Amino acid sequence: MTDAFDLSYDVVVVGYGFAGGAAAIAAADAGARVLLTEKMPNPGGISITAGGGIRAASNADAAFAYLQATNDGRTDEACLRSIANGMAETPAIIRELAKINGAEMVVRDYPGNYPYPGYDALQMIDITSVPNFDPATGYPHARGLKGGPNVFKIVEDNVNARDQIDVWLSSPAEKLIRDGEGRVCGVSIHHEGKFVRVQATGGVILASGGFENAPDLQQQFWQLRPVLSAAAPGNTGDGLRMAMSAGADLWHMWHFHGSYGFRHPDPALPNAAIRMKRMPDWRPSAEGAPGSEEKAVPMCWIVVDRKGQRYMNEYPPYLQDTGHREIDAVLQ
Repeated sequence: MTDAFDLSYDVVVVGYGFAGGAAAIAAADAGARVLLTEKMPNPGGISITAGGGIRAASNADAAFAYLQATNDGRTDEACLRSIANGMAETPAIIRELAKINGAEMVVRDYPGNYPYPGYDALQMIDITSVPNFDPATGYPHARGLKGGPNVFKIVEDNVNARDQIDVWLSSPAEKLIRDGEGRVCGVSIHHEGKFVRVQATGGVILASGGFENAPDLQQQFWQLRPVLSAAAPGNTGDGLRMAMSAGADLWHMWHFHGSYGFRHPDPALPNAAIRMKRMPDWRPSAEGAPGSEEKAVPMCWIVVDRKGQRYMNEYPPYLQDTGHREIDAVLQ
């Protein structure tokens, strides 16, 4: 089967945002030779425009209990346990990665948004500064919050420091390659004007983002539509399509991070939105009982239907994630 490939690597990672870069680093540190491929001309994806906060936990068991409650039986517990363990290990991992450029890191208590068991064990990691790095000049193709560029700078510097990682930009992955038994053994990549068949002896990692800019997939998986995106334009569901074509099952496709916004006025961006100024998140009270911290700013809008009637609470818990749900219900 090897003769059918143009190149061979131990691991191929599709998508060079924070997740893809971190996966490539982990694979390389485990001894693998890695190809990290990205369809856009610049790395970073939505990671550069994100807030940059990295979820962690002071206690893996407590984090597991919180994940169990918030998922309400919809996710395999082995998966949740793996996530919880990873959250507890994350501060040490990020601290080690930050050594590459002397970035300053802060770990702070940041309780979960719902008063479920273990919510008070959750933390947030922030990269407060990177010496001699200005996001505006370092990543001029993106504009976002300061935290995202700082985090991605750590990832990019670590990728560049590892000789075992080759990076291809402007090189979209097109199709997973399977062997005679149906196992994924490589990927076809459009690189420098031609299709290159790349073998992945240790597997292909799909880290190519969501489908915020794929109206056909939104129509397939989301009840509410249209949903306009403020995410990276490269998030068109490529990895999902490749996975589905190889027989992968999907789950949790109904849920998206949806806040309030307006349609972008540029006709060249028909699926783009401008996100409104975010409101503070609701959280349990300091005593651990259900409640709400005092809001830093008052609610400055109401939501009405086509008849001008107000029909919802505009300030549900964790507005940044659930603000669309009442709108979803009323439009059906």
